[in-house]
Amino acid sequence: MAAQRTILITGCSRGIGLALAEEYINRGWQVLATCRSPERAKELTALLKKHHQSPAVALDTADDGTILRAFQTVLQRGVRKLDLLFHNAGISGPEDVLKATRAELDATFSTNVSGPMVITQTFLPLLKAAPQPKLVFMSTIMSSLEMNMGGGMMAYRVTKTALNGMVRQFAGDVSGVIVLAMHPGWVQTDLGNSVGPAPLSPAASCRGMYDTIEGATRAHNGKFIDYQGQKIRW
Repeated sequence: MAAQRTILITGCSRGIGLALAEEYINRGWQVLATCRSPERAKELTALLKKHHQSPAVALDTADDGTILRAFQTVLQRGVRKLDLLFHNAGISGPEDVLKATRAELDATFSTNVSGPMVITQTFLPLLKAAPQPKLVFMSTIMSSLEMNMGGGMMAYRVTKTALNGMVRQFAGDVSGVIVLAMHPGWVQTDLGNSVGPAPLSPAASCRGMYDTIEGATRAHNGKFIDYQGQKIRW
């Protein structure tokens, strides 16, 4: 019997992160679900308890102290490898490039770009301990420089474009780990529905992402793909 695989997911309190946690639980994985305030994440708490998973771990991607404490918590729980680290947490930030402040953009970068960088640095030893580790960064088609002609969602687009650059860096600088930028589709979340009626349920998106990530090989390292495995233009 194959050993149980382990995933750590950031931003699991609602939306796609919560659906990802459920998808991986249903597939038989050990799920380390993180969010900023586990005590307020009632739906996540109920999901983890129902399936006899360990409690959610407090982690704020913009706070290095919580990242280190989360790592220590994971070690204290006896985890010695991560088969998959999935960076889902993110914020939208200011929408109008003509009105955004430096502080607002800096805060969005901290959560969406430098936070995932520090988390990856911190948890990399556990990834490297797995036989076939994968590292996934939640991106968006709105980050595509070639396809961005509509404006709006400024901070979200710009920081996710920078995150795509981070994906390429990790793909080139870290050996033995398959690194992906992932577009989840137009999903029925608060963010997705803010630009119109989204056609895709979180569960359907996560089923697609699961299958796509499972099928990813070294040939996919550093690529930008969607939940169905289709290439997205940078």
